[in-house]
Amino acid sequence: MARKKKTVVAPKVVMQANPPRRVLWAALSLVGVMLAMWFSYDYGRSLQAGMGKPHSAVSDGRSEQRIAQLEQERNRLRQRIAKLERELQAGRKPVGDPEAIVRALAAKKPVPPATAPTAAPQIDTPATVADGPSNALKLTAVEVEPSGSDNHFRFRFSVIHPGNDADQVVGTIWIAVNGLSHGKPIRLSLKQVSSEPRPYLDMRFTGQQAVDGELMLPPDFEPKNIAIEAKPYDKKYRGASGKFDWTADG
Repeated sequence: MARKKKTVVAPKVVMQANPPRRVLWAALSLVGVMLAMWFSYDYGRSLQAGMGKPHSAVSDGRSEQRIAQLEQERNRLRQRIAKLERELQAGRKPVGDPEAIVRALAAKKPVPPATAPTAAPQIDTPATVADGPSNALKLTAVEVEPSGSDNHFRFRFSVIHPGNDADQVVGTIWIAVNGLSHGKPIRLSLKQVSSEPRPYLDMRFTGQQAVDGELMLPPDFEPKNIAIEAKPYDKKYRGASGKFDWTADG
């Protein structure tokens, strides 16, 4: 018994034309038909008008002028159609409404440009503060108190790096006392009023550094304030400084 051969049918692939291009070609075809009809009608009307009158140089001149005008108009429309086709193939901008193109060409008016997409309205939102730690140092809890003997005082304060407990800050802390000596303003550095060999202390901390020490003021000196300045080595940090009133009794 012979086997029945199976016929293999190749799958049919349907290529869908680009909708904008298909619409444009239909519009161009319609315009071509309208132009041909318009040219034939106008030319035939000119001939009929000329048959009822004697031939003359004036009528021939008018007919030739009218034909030239029609040919110029036809060439202009062809150039416009070619330009639209190039723009579509290059993909530079979308094609406008095909019906509007046909109406504009038929009425000999400029083709309306494709409507550009309208930008989304801007919605005003309140400004938000950027998250993250600040790089500015701060001086807090500044205190000065007597230490039990004349002209001897203790001071304490803290240098902090708000919101950052990970980065290490390295630098110097400068301390001085401003006041009056025999009625004249004078500024005494830390080296002059303490046992420190330098006018500053070392600064090295992560998050916070507590500072305290002793001051010994000279006789006939009236303190007014204590000046403190924290100066980091790394320029990415902003230092802190201030003058704090001398509130200690004695």
